[in-house]
Amino acid sequence: MKIHLKDNKIALYDIESDYRQYLFQYDFRVNLKLGRRFVGIIVGIEDYTYFIPLTSKPLRKNGKEEIREQQ
Repeated sequence: MKIHLKDNKIALYDIESDYRQYLFQYDFRVNLKLGRRFVGIIVGIEDYTYFIPLTSKPLRKNGKEEIREQQ
């Protein structure tokens, strides 16, 4: 498995809120807070392209991610 950066360079990408709302249909963990930036990098693995966020959801006090069921 070979991982590569888009255009072989590190670049930061900001995802627009409309696209985040679209993604939320498939993954309830997508951040929908208005006014909050969703920034990350793009990498390729084999024939697929992935967005890796640099921002993350806060952890609970015990250090674990809160798991919610999709509604």
